Amino acid sequence: MRMLKISKVNTFLVGIMMMSFLLCFSSQVLAAVPVTGITVTSAGNATTVANAGTLQMSVAILPVNADDQTVSWSVAPGTGTATINSTGLLTGTGLGTVIVTATANDSSGITGTETIEVIDNTLQSIAITTPASKLSYTVGDTLDITGLVITGTYSDSSTKVESITVANVTCFDSTAPVASQMLTITIGGKTTTFDVEIKAASDVVLNSIAITTPATKLSYTVGDTLDLTGLVVTGMYSNDSTKVETVIDTNITGFNSVAVATDQVLTITVGDKTTTYKVQIVAASDTTEIETPSPIVGSNKVWTIKLSGLVNESSLNGKIYVTNAKGIKQKISCTVTVVNGLSQIEVKPDKNYALGDYILWVKNIKSIKEVGIKKQVFMKFTVK
Repeated sequence: MRMLKISKVNTFLVGIMMMSFLLCFSSQVLAAVPVTGITVTSAGNATTVANAGTLQMSVAILPVNADDQTVSWSVAPGTGTATINSTGLLTGTGLGTVIVTATANDSSGITGTETIEVIDNTLQSIAITTPASKLSYTVGDTLDITGLVITGTYSDSSTKVESITVANVTCFDSTAPVASQMLTITIGGKTTTFDVEIKAASDVVLNSIAITTPATKLSYTVGDTLDLTGLVVTGMYSNDSTKVETVIDTNITGFNSVAVATDQVLTITVGDKTTTYKVQIVAASDTTEIETPSPIVGSNKVWTIKLSGLVNESSLNGKIYVTNAKGIKQKISCTVTVVNGLSQIEVKPDKNYALGDYILWVKNIKSIKEVGIKKQVFMKFTVK
């Protein structure tokens, strides 16, 4: 009976101890951790924001284990004005100072503040972020700012690529050679500089040539003359400049339209530089060679072409011509006369032929009634 009483007492004591422990534990779990301090900071620790610009504000909460880490943002005018949204993004609306406040969202009533000045967003400096493509000039050249990129830095620490024209650049003078000429760029009262060199024209040499636009005509018929229409050849020079070169028939070698050729290589020479391109020579329909027992003639040879009808002299343009061994047309004059009621044409060189081989071409001549009276024919002859 005594043992039973002791057991009941012990059980009662253990129960009381467990209840005390649970009550203590529950009180520790339920106790809130309030905010005790708020520090307001800005992106980059900036103390200014541009008028109409933005600045992100943020907070540091103490203690770090405070239950509610959120805050409410507000801004009060000082000598300036601003607005702030729920995420702490401050927008300047009037020049002067403003006070930014972060208030703890728990019941602590703790606040943190920071003073920010709203300022004009003015250009502070400019810098060359990409240099101009051309930094070497020849005497007489004009300024070329292609590729030049200028970046401005503003009072709110923002940057912007600035618009620039040659009017923004001063001190360029290409009238005489100079090893280093400093040019000044001015934008919004801010300046930066870069150097160029001015070379004497004799110092600039042609490094290479290239076809930048091919000739329109790359397929020829036997007997055709060279046609450079559309051909653009660009020269590259030692001062990194480029120039479209003048190319005429005499700059081209390798052209020969006497016979069919699949890939005839033509060489363009400008100065001492060369480049090449290919043409094809195809057979001409109904083209006949006129055989002559005496193809060797004098330098002032006049050929007579007899026709089986009447023609107008104006209709012969481009249909009768003489080419040399390079396929280059010679300057000739054609005179039409009428003999026994039929036309005949005298073909005379404007100046004496040079020694060499030639071809007289006659192509598709029609009468005044549009009747074909001479198909495509050619005759080879040699001047000695």
